[in-house]
Amino acid sequence: NYSTTDRSVYQSQVITKQQIEAQSANNLQDLFTHQLNVRLQNDQATGSSISLQGIDGQNVKVLVDGVPVIGRLMGNINLSQLNLNNVERVEVIRGPASVLYGTNALGGVINIITDASSNPPFKTGINTYYESNGQYNVDAYANLHFKKSDVSVSGGRNFFDGWSERETYREDEWNPKEQRFVNFRIGHKFKNTRLVYQSSLFSEKVTNLSGNVVGWPYHAYVYDVYFNTERFNNNLEFSHLFDASHNLKVTAAYSFYKYIRSTYRKNMETLDQILTADPSQQDTTEFGATMLRAVYTKDDLNSKLNYQVGLDLNSEYSTGERIRSNKQDIGDYAAFASLEYRPVAQLLIRPGVRYAYNTTYKAPVVPSVQLMYELKSRTVFRASYSRGFRSPVLKELYLQFIDANHNVWGNTNLKSEESDHIQASIEQGFLKGKTNIKISPSVFFNYIKNRISLVEKDTFFTYMNFYKFNTQGMMITATIDRGSVSLSAGYSYTGIFNSEIEGTDYLYASEITSMIQYKVPKVKTLVALFWKYNGSQPQYVVN
Repeated sequence: NYSTTDRSVYQSQVITKQQIEAQSANNLQDLFTHQLNVRLQNDQATGSSISLQGIDGQNVKVLVDGVPVIGRLMGNINLSQLNLNNVERVEVIRGPASVLYGTNALGGVINIITDASSNPPFKTGINTYYESNGQYNVDAYANLHFKKSDVSVSGGRNFFDGWSERETYREDEWNPKEQRFVNFRIGHKFKNTRLVYQSSLFSEKVTNLSGNVVGWPYHAYVYDVYFNTERFNNNLEFSHLFDASHNLKVTAAYSFYKYIRSTYRKNMETLDQILTADPSQQDTTEFGATMLRAVYTKDDLNSKLNYQVGLDLNSEYSTGERIRSNKQDIGDYAAFASLEYRPVAQLLIRPGVRYAYNTTYKAPVVPSVQLMYELKSRTVFRASYSRGFRSPVLKELYLQFIDANHNVWGNTNLKSEESDHIQASIEQGFLKGKTNIKISPSVFFNYIKNRISLVEKDTFFTYMNFYKFNTQGMMITATIDRGSVSLSAGYSYTGIFNSEIEGTDYLYASEITSMIQYKVPKVKTLVALFWKYNGSQPQYVVN
């Protein structure tokens, strides 16, 4: 519900399966490489992270079929670990969606929707992908639909051989990486009720081979580091349609995440390797999360008043040597509600509110209001104001990382981040014969209070709240569709203001995207070209 962009009050974006395939996107990192007002950063150990409208990924909530993805490193979800081989579409909401999705949705929401199509009744296939820099991917799938039941299985392997611009002895500038994944789904319909169970397994190994040979000429050994990630997700979805406009959806889920950093001393003569004795060179961190979400919706196109009410119960724990007392947990239990009121045919108003109880911090009451007004045929104005919040995560509260090079302590007195967000847009459509044209400019402003940052204090580092952090900007997109040929382009201009550094002002950066697609129906072929320009992003540093 509320996901169709034409009638949604949200300023949302839907990336379809056809767009994913046209872009040859293997994972979420590939997909967002060419999206407007999106910035990606890559790290050898923690992977790929994202920012939306200038807001870091720690404030962007990532979901798969409505279930939160856990396992944040440095506050970010590694987008390269979210494969798209069984995905129907990706929905993106820019700006706070905290009323519906709670904490970590202060900057936006990315919801990956897996493929549940029943057409045709049986489908199977193999996908392969190759890049000359050493990327080799292969995955296979099989979907079976019979009567009121459906079963789907998919799995694959992504392998990157490592890459260096210069010839090296054994180390790479970009580390070798291997991913393996398996997905399973089974569903059954009982009259107006549907049950769906999904399970997925994922593993990743990143290899950091050292080129520094120690002890030569008397000995020859190196120190190699391996980063291993394991993910295991399960969710059960119950949905019941009472009539054409009333439905109930309940989702129960359990997610597990494990991150292992292992350092080995390898004998270059015998090739034997053993774990190093230094505990600071080893690290195992585990996260587990349970979720129960129930949403009741009235959605009647002929009614002036529709509504949605729900419960969102979440519990998360973390274990590891660098977590205070080796284990900590946090619970967040919330109720939310929203109305859709249409006083006249052209105007839709949607207020909403969320109240949460958290076991560690005091959660604020979060309101929002969106409106959509159809000025005339094919012209739509949207505006929204929403509050957002992000609770401190377990590592920010309880991290205890002390060794020869680090002295980092969590802070149990942290306040939750709170934000105010304003956004407005106009969508104008034109129809000239067989040519469909759409232009949409928009502006936004984000104000974040109590932003959490890692700072130096006396002889150690800790997390602290700061007064404010702002982003503001504009973006404009245009599309031209003539059936067999379609063009699109976009421009964004985003400024970031950090009050932690005195005497500074907004720092702006530009982005430009463009795409052209040409369909050849006779041979069922699509040719697509994508291009994006990321302008330089200035930053202030303290010397």
